[in-house]
Parts: sequence; structure tokens; C-alpha cells
Amino acid sequence: MQTLKSKRAKGFTLLEVLLVVLLIGMMARIVVPSVSWGGDEERLQQSAERFKAVFDLASEFAMLNNTELGVIFKDNNYRFVSFDGTKWVDFSPEQYFEPSDLEEGVELELELEGLEWAVHNLLSEVTFEVEEDDDNDSKEMLSPQVFILSSGDITPFRLTFSYKPDFADTIYFQVSGEFTTPVTLTGPLDGLP
Repeated sequence: MQTLKSKRAKGFTLLEVLLVVLLIGMMARIVVPSVSWGGDEERLQQSAERFKAVFDLASEFAMLNNTELGVIFKDNNYRFVSFDGTKWVDFSPEQYFEPSDLEEGVELELELEGLEWAVHNLLSEVTFEVEEDDDNDSKEMLSPQVFILSSGDITPFRLTFSYKPDFADTIYFQVSGEFTTPVTLTGPLDGLP
């Protein structure tokens, strides 16, 4: 007489297979974000989208906390600063606002003047008195090009992110701000207007 145990086929149960698939999926979620699969256009778009999101977040922060913020663009990076009542200081209460260096080959171009919507810009008349301190001559004086005011107003600007891949046309994305947030992202553009 044969028992049922001897007739049972050897193999994996459906539950065991599903468990293995689940574990592989979880491991893939951990590994895949660290690998960049996108092309040049996608990486440039991510840089522009990140700036747009952080800028909009900074505007919300300025309004909610009644503080004046600004953005300094230098070379291929940007950083947020805040006005402490006497001078501009680095602003990074959260990791989002830390100075951001762009990838190699990505270029920034900031346009403040000549924008058709910025002809009667009241923010161009806003000045912040900064007292010079003779003891700190070696320190860099921070002076933002774009203001983010606690009232919700911003300096009108157009920021162009560009990248010239080998053997291809230059890729452009633009982030534009017209007095208030949210700012807009356009691109990819074939050329600059």
C-alpha cells in the first residue's frame, strides 16, 4: 500500500514562488534608483524640474515664515540665501535648499532684463541695505539675483538649462517666473527664443 507522501510531486509551491518574486522586486527597488537609465535630455529635464520644485517650495516657505529669500546663480550652480535683517546668509534649513551643483556639461543662463512681462517690475526698485563690515573683508558678500519675498512676489526671471551632447543639437529647458509662483517649466526646446 502506497502512502500519499510518496506520490506527492517535488517542487515549489505557489506561495514559495510568490515570496521569491516579492523579494527580488524589493531588491530591485533598492538598486534601480541609484542607476541612471535616462539619456541626456532626461537628465537635463530632471535638473530643471528639481530647480522648479525647490524654487516653488522656497516661495511657500518664505510666505509661511514671513522671511525674505533669494537665489544666487554662479557658474553652474545655484544656492538659496535668506535675509537676516542685516545681511544675506546661506539658507538651508532642509536638505532641499542646500547649494546645488549641476552635472558636468549642463550650463545655466539667467535672464532678468528684457523680458516682456517684466517691463514694469516693482521688484527692481526693492533694495536691501547691507552694512559693510571691515572685519570680514575676506568673506564673500552674498547678493541674490532673484528675490523671493514673503509677500509671495518674486523677481521675474528666465533660467535656461542647456546641454550640448556629442554629435547632436543642444538641448534646452527653461524655467520662467512672472512675479508669483508657481514658476513654469518648458522644454525640451529646439532653440532659444
